[in-house]
Amino acid sequence: IPGLPLVLDLIEAFGRAVTATSANRSGSPAKRDPRDVVKELKVDLVLDYGMLPPSRPSTVVDLTRGRPILVREGDVPFGRILREYERAMRS
Repeated sequence: IPGLPLVLDLIEAFGRAVTATSANRSGSPAKRDPRDVVKELKVDLVLDYGMLPPSRPSTVVDLTRGRPILVREGDVPFGRILREYERAMRS
C-alpha cells in the first residue's frame, strides 16, 4: 500500500487496486526525481509529486507455485510475509 496521499486518492477514485512497476528500467536504480523518469522511459504521462524521499523497493513474491517464493527482498521482510501466508492458510 503506497504511502503517498496522491496515490491513495487515485486508488480511492479508481475504486479498486492499482498496480504498477517501479519507474525505472530493470536493473537500473530506482528513480526519485520525475525528470529522471522522463529521461529514461518513454511515457505519455508523469504525475510529478516532486522529489520522492529515499525508500526501499517493494518486496516481490512469486505466488504461482503454491508456497511463496522470494523474488526480491524489499521494505516488507519476507519472514513477515511467510508468517501472514501461513496464518491465512490455517484460517
